[in-house]
Amino acid sequence: MENLPSKEGIQLERSSSSDSSNARIGIYRTRSRERDVPKVPDPVWLTIVKTMVLPTLFVAALMGIVLWDMNKVSEMSEIIHDDHHYLWRAMNSTELSRWFTPVDICMLKLDKPDTDVKSFRTHNCSRAAGGKGTSSQKLFCGIGSSIGKPCASPLSTRSFFTQQLRDGLLGDPASGTLKTALRKIAESKHPLIFLGDAVSKQNQEALMCEMLRTDRVWATGNVYGLFNTTTSSFTIHWKDPSTLTLDVHFLHMSHLVHMKHNGGEWKHSSLHAHSSNNPNVTLQGRFVSSLTLDEVQKELQENIMPRYPAGIVLVANVGVWYNTREKFRSEIPSFLQWLSEIGSNQTNLVFYRETAAQHWNHTEHGYFAFEGESSDGACHPLADYTPEFDWRNRDVRLHIENEKLENIHMIAFRDVTAPLHDMHPESADAKDCTHYCYFPQMWQGVWAQMERVVSMSLEGRKMFKRRRNLGIRKGRKK
Repeated sequence: MENLPSKEGIQLERSSSSDSSNARIGIYRTRSRERDVPKVPDPVWLTIVKTMVLPTLFVAALMGIVLWDMNKVSEMSEIIHDDHHYLWRAMNSTELSRWFTPVDICMLKLDKPDTDVKSFRTHNCSRAAGGKGTSSQKLFCGIGSSIGKPCASPLSTRSFFTQQLRDGLLGDPASGTLKTALRKIAESKHPLIFLGDAVSKQNQEALMCEMLRTDRVWATGNVYGLFNTTTSSFTIHWKDPSTLTLDVHFLHMSHLVHMKHNGGEWKHSSLHAHSSNNPNVTLQGRFVSSLTLDEVQKELQENIMPRYPAGIVLVANVGVWYNTREKFRSEIPSFLQWLSEIGSNQTNLVFYRETAAQHWNHTEHGYFAFEGESSDGACHPLADYTPEFDWRNRDVRLHIENEKLENIHMIAFRDVTAPLHDMHPESADAKDCTHYCYFPQMWQGVWAQMERVVSMSLEGRKMFKRRRNLGIRKGRKK
């Protein structure tokens, strides 16, 4: 073995074996001078770390990755199959009394079918203490009303009267989100306009009921008038301050263009709701009176917007009257573009409320289809929650995102209504799995989402106006 010069305490040697390939190519191996020194054992704590702690951490990290992956799979499964019942929870008697008047709670005892709701209220609940508003308003907004349509008995079996949303804010009957939003809208001199089908009409009237429940207000105008009208308006008056008012409008538009049933298919029809020869489309005994988008635009531009130079707040929706995705996709882009153009004016604020769930029993996803036949007089739970079937909302969201229509604020609504199959005003004689019996818990998400956007938008504009009035630009005074 030939010794070579050492380097930094490490001795190098070359193998002297004649048949060694290492020797032939000059490969060196090292040998530590201290290799014979006895090895010092690791401290006890280091041994524990090596033998117990590190393997445990490795296993925990591995399990975390597995659980995270399983959770993602579970979330995807919920997106596809979830019925959203988890959004709701049952109330105890104390919580129930915070949402409803004694009259309403008395009405929950109505457990017999084919009982007249008004008669039951008069004979069984008249001695209960009343709530806010006139007797007609309490009847209109109380349990047993569907806002424009009778909520058929029995009422005791309608499970969501006695439930509230689990969310801390949405499940708080005293949150006052709508009260806050409407005061800010009124103070900014904006009107509030609802545009859409009869569920949007219910949205407008639910707003009045919520204000009567949570604030000191009264109303003038067409609050509790005809349900199927093309337009209706009323004004909210605050008692404190007495000078504060808010105009609330409704424009009925079920389709962007009118549709007329002909030979089993829906054809476009040139129909003007205000003309003297209006043919009035009738579907399954229900009167349908609706404006087209062209008529809505004319009404806004000529009769409404000129009255409000400070701007408008618009809540729009179309969806349930579209029964083919192709037609919806062909017509909705121009509507959304128009809404975005309104919202691009910084004095305006535009919302698009999601289409509510339906619970018709001839389709698994609950939405009405003309090729199907209703089998009985009851609305059914949804059998298929696959997102693809919710294209009325899915396509709107995707179009807003893809086209970057940032001036439209979406209001989530479908998931909250998905479990509410027993809250429609249907009966054996009158099938209706589209509209809803009124109960304030259902609308809290709409009010909260409106309040969040209104507060950020209108308050921001107030600050900008104050800065402009003071002559302030980019932190400098002129």
